[in-house]
Amino acid sequence: MADYSKEITTASFPEKPKELSTIETLISKLYFVGDFVYKTKKPVNLGFCDFSTLKLRKKFCFEELKKNKILSGGLYLGVVPVRTEIGKPAIFNGKMGVVVDYAVKMRRLAESDKFSNLTGVPISARVIESLAENLGKFHETLKAQRSFWGPNRVRFFCNQNFLQMSEYVPGDLPKDLFNSVKTSTLEYLNNHQDLITERVRSGRVKDGHGDLHTGNIFLVKRGGTRVPIIFDSLEFNKDLSCCDVAAELAFLSMDLKFHGRQDLAKLFIGCYLRKSHDLEMVKTGLLDFYESYRACVRAKIAIMSKGGAKSKSRKTELVLEACQYLKLASQTVYNSLHKSFYE
Repeated sequence: MADYSKEITTASFPEKPKELSTIETLISKLYFVGDFVYKTKKPVNLGFCDFSTLKLRKKFCFEELKKNKILSGGLYLGVVPVRTEIGKPAIFNGKMGVVVDYAVKMRRLAESDKFSNLTGVPISARVIESLAENLGKFHETLKAQRSFWGPNRVRFFCNQNFLQMSEYVPGDLPKDLFNSVKTSTLEYLNNHQDLITERVRSGRVKDGHGDLHTGNIFLVKRGGTRVPIIFDSLEFNKDLSCCDVAAELAFLSMDLKFHGRQDLAKLFIGCYLRKSHDLEMVKTGLLDFYESYRACVRAKIAIMSKGGAKSKSRKTELVLEACQYLKLASQTVYNSLHKSFYE
């Protein structure tokens, strides 16, 4: 398929914007046009996702729309075709030409309203309570997924983290710290296989958001307060999005701790537990354990990104970031084996 994206201009969009800006990720390309964003999926098959055909890209655009509508508060507007005609630029949501792609259309929100850009400012308790309540209602709508996230699968993901980080030990990552996290993680898993199995059986594993961190949450000003909008739910791989709800919560609580907002982490978890009554995840240390797992994932991504960094200073930043995540993993897995942070 020819790369139509090279021919896209402001004239390609029905809004006829004055300016067009783009952002590329590993699997997507986003076009920012005035008050809207159009998101296309790259025609790639990377193993963990497959968008290699038009049929698959259409399917996953609609899956993304369906999964995100519940949490996004009207952010997601629909799926539109991308058409081309010989000698003309591609047109988003046009009527003429051959359909070559599909795009998810969304409202454009201010980057400054992302939660990840607001962790250093005062956040009201009501905003965090609303965030926890929305997530709890979302989880209640989801069916149990009993074919995912058993103890063997959790062990596989944990071991994968350690295997992929091991080549950076001791050069970039401290050997003692790495070994301590690995040993404690495996100790917890060995001691709690029955717990993880029972939570699968009792319906605690759901096909949830899959990527719940502060970068995927807007806190939008409406009136005199902020309203949480959760977006970018992972729709293309159930192995990645299906997990224990404790592991889903742990991603956000870990991220808040990493940004120094232990207060918001405690408030968020407390509000969620008051609605769900799932006190087991705290009393057993499971939530702390999954925070450690999520921190290890982040440490792994940071250290593996070092190779693609263009400057020495950026490489140094990524090594420091990975070490900080690994230190947080050490603290949270210690909590899982002793007294939970949330008790």
